[in-house]
Amino acid sequence: MSLYISEDCNKIHLLFSGGADSTILLYLLLLEQQKKPELEIKCYGLMMPKLTIKFSRCISILNVLEQRFKTKIIFKNFDKQFILREFAQLILSVEPGYVYSGCNKVLEFLEPINYIEGDTPPVRGHPFNEFHIRPFINMDKAEIISYYIQHNVLDLLNMTHSCGYDMETPCNGCYFCLERGWGLQKCGITL
Repeated sequence: MSLYISEDCNKIHLLFSGGADSTILLYLLLLEQQKKPELEIKCYGLMMPKLTIKFSRCISILNVLEQRFKTKIIFKNFDKQFILREFAQLILSVEPGYVYSGCNKVLEFLEPINYIEGDTPPVRGHPFNEFHIRPFINMDKAEIISYYIQHNVLDLLNMTHSCGYDMETPCNGCYFCLERGWGLQKCGITL
């Protein structure tokens, strides 16, 4: 997959969680940056205090991608909880550019055992405006995992964390764990 990036786009603000979607999205954006070196990419972490496992995983992924692409990735972290639309609006009110997020299609048939209050199953609303890009919004997790296979970067997928809880080992019962498990199984992958 090659991402369509508007001709007038020189700055991308990526909402980065260290999950499967945002990690492959960053990888694909870095591939595009090789074709268009003037493209600036900034990553933003949300609801990720620095002393958490999730934050550590994000930094590890960013370090691997920096080495792989021989670039420096700007990462800004925010402890505050935001709705993605609100955060896209905030970023675009301060800096020009496009906001990319890795939101994917919600699988209605998954029934979580562990519910994350206010977050499981996820709710996908409309993007903030035409500068808020969600290239995976009509794709399910298996389609996104297939990009890892296509680009031969399963090592990156192995580094991602999709659980809604900040634990070293996934809970295997929240929507995000079930979705990941379904996607891996559908793609025939065991990690």
